[in-house]
Parts: sequence; C-alpha cells; structure tokens
Amino acid sequence: MAGQHVLEIWDPAEGAETMQSHLRVLLNSVRNYRAGRHSDAEVFVWWGHRRTPGATPSAFERLGPIPVEADRNDPGPETHLYLTDLSSLYVAHLGGVTRDAPKPRDDHVPHLYRQRDTCDGWYRLWDVRRLVDRDTSAVAREFRKLRNPSEGNRPVVLHDGLPRAPFVVADSGEVRYFDPPTRKHYIDDQFWVEFDAERGGIGSVERELRENLFGEEAWGRFGPLARSFVATGEKLWRDHAGDPMFDVGVVLLELSKAVEARTNGALREVLAGAPERVRSWNSDGSSIDVTRNHLGLLDLSQYMLSSEEVFTYLKTHARHGSWFAGQLPPILEDLTDARNRAAHGLEVTWQEVSSWRARLLGVGCHGYLVQLGSVARV
Repeated sequence: MAGQHVLEIWDPAEGAETMQSHLRVLLNSVRNYRAGRHSDAEVFVWWGHRRTPGATPSAFERLGPIPVEADRNDPGPETHLYLTDLSSLYVAHLGGVTRDAPKPRDDHVPHLYRQRDTCDGWYRLWDVRRLVDRDTSAVAREFRKLRNPSEGNRPVVLHDGLPRAPFVVADSGEVRYFDPPTRKHYIDDQFWVEFDAERGGIGSVERELRENLFGEEAWGRFGPLARSFVATGEKLWRDHAGDPMFDVGVVLLELSKAVEARTNGALREVLAGAPERVRSWNSDGSSIDVTRNHLGLLDLSQYMLSSEEVFTYLKTHARHGSWFAGQLPPILEDLTDARNRAAHGLEVTWQEVSSWRARLLGVGCHGYLVQLGSVARV
C-alpha cells in the first residue's frame, strides 16, 4: 500500500456551509500570500473533528499517528484528508494532525468553530481540491479506489456502511493530487483551491458528460484535472456560444488542456514497466523520461512519432493501441496549431471551434476525448 490517509465525513444537514466556510478562509489566506502579507507556509486552514456526544474513545483518538510531509513542496509521498458529506468529495493536502486547539485569534480557523472545545482534534490543510460536486454515484466510485486497512485492505464501499469517521484509508498506489510540477505546468502555480474557485458550477456538466457521453469507465480514467477542463470548456460553450462578444477561443483552450492532461496520463499508464530506452526522449538536446514529465501537445505528438520502437510499444501495450499510436499524433499536431492561435489572440473562428468541439466530444462522431478515455494498458 502507498501510505495512510484519513477520511472525514461532515454532516450533510449543514448543507454547503461547512465546506464553504473552510474554503473562504483558505482563499483569504491565499490572497494574503499574493499580497505579500503571508509566506507560503502560512497558506492553510484548520479543519476540526467535532466530538460525537457519548463516543468513548473518540474516533479521532483511534486514528493513531499520521505521518505527513515536511512542507507542501516535499517530493515525498503525500498524505491526504478526504472530506465528504456523501454527496460531494474533496481531497486536502494534509500538513499536520493535532489534538491541541488553535489559538483564540488564529485567522486560519473558520467561524463555525466558535466553541473549539467541541473538537477532539484538528487537521492543518495546505490546499484543497474538489473531486466530485454533488454526485453521490461518483463519490461511491471514488471511494472504491481507496482501501480500508482495518478490513484487509478491502475497497471502501459506500453501500456496505462506513466506519465511524474519521478512519484511516490507503491508496492502492501512490496518488499525488498536489504535485508542484503539475501545478506549475497546468495551472500556472495557482493553488488548487484557486483553480476550483474559478470553475464553480461545473458539477452538473461533469455528471451529464459521464452519464450521457463518456460512460463510467472512460470518464473515470480522466482524473479530476482533465475532467475539470472538459466540463469547463463544455459549460463555457453552452453558456456563451451564441454571444457574438464571447471569445470562443477559451473553449478550445480548455478542451486542449483536457487532451494534454489525459494523453500524458495514458502514456504514463501504458509505459509503466517499459524499457528506459522507450520511456526516454530527446527534447531540446536533453534526454527526459516522459513518464516523469508533463509534455505539451506538440511534444506528445513528437515523442509518439519519435521511433518505430516507441510506436510498436504503444500499439501493442495499449488497448486501442493502433488509434493511440497511429492516429492520435497527427490529431495532436493539428490541435496544437489551433490552440496556439487561440492562446496568442490570433483569429480562431466560431466555425473552427465548433468543429473541434464536435470532433473532441463526439457530436455526430466518435469523439477523440472519448477514445482517449478508452485507452488503457493491456
């Protein structure tokens, strides 16, 4: 198992206020950091585990020691706090666990903890990402990716009933939701809480895409980042495509990021266990391991076409390998040209973006993104 994490459940009867109050404090901490009033280390929020009346010993006491990283940029395995009301699911970068209450005037504490003696313990959260927004079925599927060490590492299954929270869970492999290079490449060093705050209201679009276009299996392979890009691009199109003042190029930028993120993810999966010579690619005069770096659209295409050995490996080790190794690279090249024009403010017409949206999502055809979701290691 990759490591220990913690799962907490907040009371659904409190509605959205529980999560919103924490996100407000964290976003305010980020604003102070951007203004130079906080250091990087001071960007965090406290989450308190509220005491269950009559519970002896408390579930928090039964957690035991939870090892965490030294700081948010540590390259070692991450420790996560999964937060859910069983309708939505968030993952937090856990920076500490303590039974000592924060100081009375600590502005990292949400207002709902006015009486701090009602909490058994506290979690220090460096950052928070949204994994599922108001979709219980999707929460249940994300739970199945976690294991319960106290029950022989069985998957965490919602309908079987969950242990009293908080409880320890584990990943079947090392999962990094807060990797600094990923932040730098895809979201320009934003914090994930900032990224998600800019993409509010996409939960219903994600659910519709999963149920009516991608299907459960393909959508699940995209991961939260690519899913967010797809849903944001589609929501922008639906909300604004008929507005002559709207720059439709931003839709293409979001969908292109989804293609890039998913193609990188598919390559890492397919190339797991590949010889070093297959994973290595000479980029700008230096050799890099493509499974440890984030490649742009054009770089992805150039790597996949770099040698007959790479082509053969991808074709034979990927489901739908002929399409992945043979047909996808020229698609990436064409998409790069359109994406670059959109990114640099050059003309990208409504008709061109509409055509790319149709081809990527599958409007009247088998969409490229849907096919990318079907690629898996064999």
